[in-house]
Amino acid sequence: YSLVHDILSTGSAYEIVYENMDNEIVYARVNPIQTQAIWDYSIPKQLIGVVRIYEEADINGNTVEVVQLTDNEGTRIFKGTTGSNSYEEITETDENGNNINNHNWGDVPFTCVEVPDGTALFEPVLDLIDAYEELIKETKETFTYNANAKLKVTGYRPTEELLIRDE
Repeated sequence: YSLVHDILSTGSAYEIVYENMDNEIVYARVNPIQTQAIWDYSIPKQLIGVVRIYEEADINGNTVEVVQLTDNEGTRIFKGTTGSNSYEEITETDENGNNINNHNWGDVPFTCVEVPDGTALFEPVLDLIDAYEELIKETKETFTYNANAKLKVTGYRPTEELLIRDE
């Protein structure tokens, strides 16, 4: 649901594939506002990397900008103070000293879906949406205008005996 919502609202959706500590393959949504796919110029185009830029808080509560570069060899992580031009590469290792950001999949572990021209899918029908909203507004105004109207019936003669008043 979140991926479909991302495509409809931003024109792109990103999903990362990784293996957790229990050796299970996990598919996780990545925020499309913070993510950009990098494609080559072949036909059909091939995904060669993904860049993610986001902010997080460090132990002291300071805001740190994180840049993740992911390609077919692994993920490189750079951290720096927001607004500065200096970033430090962070290498995370497991208990055996292996870099946990590297993978041996031979492919970029992302699923990237981007709408051509970077437009959201609903943009071609914005005029129809505006017309529908205007119709709803006018209908509401008509009902509001007629809410206090009174109905006057003339020339009606009931034929049922129960409806005829006793003089």
